[in-house]
Amino acid sequence: MKESLIRELYELEETHWWFVAKRRLITEICERYFKAEGGAALDIGSGAGRILMDLEKIYGLGVGLDSSPAAIGFCRARGLKNLVTAQAEAGLPFKTDCFSAVVCSDVLEHLDRDADVLKEIYRITAPEGGVAISVPAAPEMFGYWDELHEHKRRYSKESLRELVSAAGFKIELLSFSNFFIYAPAKTVRRLKMALSGARGGENVKSDLGITSKPIGVAMSFVYGIERKLILKTGLPAGLSLVCVARKT
Repeated sequence: MKESLIRELYELEETHWWFVAKRRLITEICERYFKAEGGAALDIGSGAGRILMDLEKIYGLGVGLDSSPAAIGFCRARGLKNLVTAQAEAGLPFKTDCFSAVVCSDVLEHLDRDADVLKEIYRITAPEGGVAISVPAAPEMFGYWDELHEHKRRYSKESLRELVSAAGFKIELLSFSNFFIYAPAKTVRRLKMALSGARGGENVKSDLGITSKPIGVAMSFVYGIERKLILKTGLPAGLSLVCVARKT
């Protein structure tokens, strides 16, 4: 990921409704599905470190791995210490069966060998532990947003199910997310692609930006509802996919 986007993440993820909503979903998944007592958690693609901070509170020991020295630097600025700079595709530098929970949020789409990394995640996950995954959905929407974030692909529900199952995991939850903004985001991104065709440079920023407080409050409320629906019934469509899978 470009350093400008990592910096934007660092500046926004504490308060922006988008990042807060994603973080709350991931932490609730970990608390609900993967035991914390005596466990440890790994955040692959830890970015600017805000999710890792929550994992440390839940599990006591949280480890962050990222291939970007800039990302590791932002994690250190948050006071995080258990950090590893490494390429996930080169193999995860951890012992077998050592993590109760692994978070892989918005990572697989960046990798050429996503299947190999999932097999490595399976190896390092403790028995009865598991992985929480989020990836961009709707392959037909692949465009400037994905190029900006250096994505290799977007996933269908079926392709993610096959990928996770092939690694050896038992899937316990597979749902779309970002349901309520799916249609407007799809329209906006198609218009941007049609009108500009612009490509991201080193200092480009994402579509998120800073929103007003009323909008932030409203979206936080909407995403609170969405989180409950994902965990209870699942959602039929959305910009992203969420998967919870266990090592048995």
